[in-house]
Amino acid sequence: MDGIDIRYIAGFFDGEGSIGIYYRKKNKDRFHLRTQLTQNKSDYVEYLMNYLMKIYGGNLGEQITLSGHIKYNWQLNADKAVHFLREILPHLILKKAQADIAIKWQTQRPKVSRDKKGRICSKCKDTVDYDIKIAKIIELLKIFDINEVMSNQNDLVKVLVELHPLAVVKG
Repeated sequence: MDGIDIRYIAGFFDGEGSIGIYYRKKNKDRFHLRTQLTQNKSDYVEYLMNYLMKIYGGNLGEQITLSGHIKYNWQLNADKAVHFLREILPHLILKKAQADIAIKWQTQRPKVSRDKKGRICSKCKDTVDYDIKIAKIIELLKIFDINEVMSNQNDLVKVLVELHPLAVVKG
């Protein structure tokens, strides 16, 4: 399989991909990072999605659209998503702030703890509140740029500053 230029992959993801921090429906205190790339089925898209699967892993599925066409959906979670986002980050434009925040959130979050039976323990309220705010920032960045989010969401500015302790958040 011939390589595909990382700049092309970043541009394609910028236009057709998404980044999100989601909670699990059963346990709303357990958040996870997910990236996804969705595109209508064609020979080239099949080639591209298989290439991405080979290089980055993840899950690839087919879905039927409302119009009856088939689309591919490629997803990465957690550390695999971080690896992918780090690779394309220098070339992103539209999703650069989302990717940067998602990477920092995933790499800085506390490790999951388990009880004596191996079950995941619930997180403390402060950690859950923090995860909710980060998820909200990622969601807002799908609509607004980072400057607008920081200007209109004062409660989220503190979270961004905590996430970027030594970095400049705006611009």
